[in-house]
Amino acid sequence: MHLMRGERPSHGGVLLNARNARFGTTVQHRYVIWCRICTMNLDQWTAVLALAGMLLAVGAIVLEMRGVISSKGKPYLLGVGIGSFLLMVRAFTLGEASFIVLEAIKTVAALSALVAPRSRFISNLAEDVQHLG
Repeated sequence: MHLMRGERPSHGGVLLNARNARFGTTVQHRYVIWCRICTMNLDQWTAVLALAGMLLAVGAIVLEMRGVISSKGKPYLLGVGIGSFLLMVRAFTLGEASFIVLEAIKTVAALSALVAPRSRFISNLAEDVQHLG
């Protein structure tokens, strides 16, 4: 069945090039994009993950600098921790040892601060020192 541009099928079906008003794209274009996503290799996936990680980490830092969130709060620590982890994955696939170490340290620091807040860590450390002395 061949239809001219703008014609609708008589049986009520959906054309592959029917406009989607919400996204402004066509069904066919979304299919092409989906096929490209499905066929991405490891290097391309880690590049996408690194971009997401960078946006998370930098976003958390910018929000903290603007005073929107606290550097000791969960949103900041999660943003930096997860963002650094994703950047570490990319550095690992590229074989960049210095960045692997840097991002590993940032990940551990942020996530450990999330699990054990600083005040509790210092008070426990002070108690341990008292027991030793």
